Amino acid sequence: MKNIKPLSIIIIVCFFFSFYSCKSEKTNEEYFKKVQLKSETIAVGIYKSKELESVNIEYIAEAIKIDAGMVFVKLSDADILKTKLENIDILIIPDVKSFNESGDIDNELTDVIRNFVITPGKGILAFGDGGKMVGCSKNKSLNLVDIKYVSERNLNAGLINFNITSKGESLFPELIGFNDLFTYYNGYSEFEFVEDSEKQKVIAQVEQGESKTPIVIETECGKGKVLFISAQFEATPGMRWMIPRMLRYVHGSPNGSYGSNIVRPDLYTDEVIVNAETNPKIERIKKVLAEGSKKEILKAIDELNNYDPWSLAENLLPFLIGRNDELKLRAAKFFVDNEYTMAIDDFETAIKTERNKKTKVVLEEYKIALERMVEQN
Repeated sequence: MKNIKPLSIIIIVCFFFSFYSCKSEKTNEEYFKKVQLKSETIAVGIYKSKELESVNIEYIAEAIKIDAGMVFVKLSDADILKTKLENIDILIIPDVKSFNESGDIDNELTDVIRNFVITPGKGILAFGDGGKMVGCSKNKSLNLVDIKYVSERNLNAGLINFNITSKGESLFPELIGFNDLFTYYNGYSEFEFVEDSEKQKVIAQVEQGESKTPIVIETECGKGKVLFISAQFEATPGMRWMIPRMLRYVHGSPNGSYGSNIVRPDLYTDEVIVNAETNPKIERIKKVLAEGSKKEILKAIDELNNYDPWSLAENLLPFLIGRNDELKLRAAKFFVDNEYTMAIDDFETAIKTERNKKTKVVLEEYKIALERMVEQN
């Protein structure tokens, strides 16, 4: 190396500058993309309090993934206190299994969330009993808006029929003209509001006779908006896209559009009420999926579609990497039919380990069908 010729030195130097220039250009390009992402992407924070047992967080996250213009992060109390929600556009407060109203919320946490909505005009989506933290409860509440939850439960749980109001039509024009719309509902959360209030508007409701029970309410909070949602749209095939649409609405962004592979308001035609009669049937299906013969399992998968398909979808995941091709492909079809995008990584594993070429091709097609359900718009 001591006797390097001048020509060699020139070549080495030219290569160095060429490499540095390419690297610098690539770095600038990546930086530009990041700046674009930051300016255009809607940042969603999903609140996960250590004191509240939140439910359906993963389902909500999967619904957010439908929209390519959104990213999400799960936030603990400590995260909120540390970041002050500075880089968050919308806060989601998920449903909880039980809401203990005793005690108070940390004063600093209260101030952060209130200041997040009221002054800068940002938004909150509050699901189910998680909304009690936002509305007017006895103690453990932010008291942001005058929404009260009623203790008496009048609606049935299960797949229920609902309709949208004129306000809902402007938010969900894809649902106009459908007389029968369906969503899953746990039968727990009901709220009351001040009728004819300019600050509160019903977006969706359930009608039983002359009574109307709101399941989506919009209310103003300072310069911001809060949506209260008491139904499980995030776990209802054909309706999951309503979650990112509502996020765009409270953010003040254009509606955007989603594909017909997920916008399916005509997927269901009848209600399915979960009660003392149906619960044993669901438990029987669960047992058959774990212990039944191939014929019994295939029948059980068909029956599962008649109840709450997302509730037992995890029980079908082992079939993707099992030895029986018929069960494997039937489970794969179930995931696509029900938009269970949480299974995409499981498809990756199944495809890598699959030895039958024909089966692998079909699995790849199903995987592509699932991937087309995310990062739309």
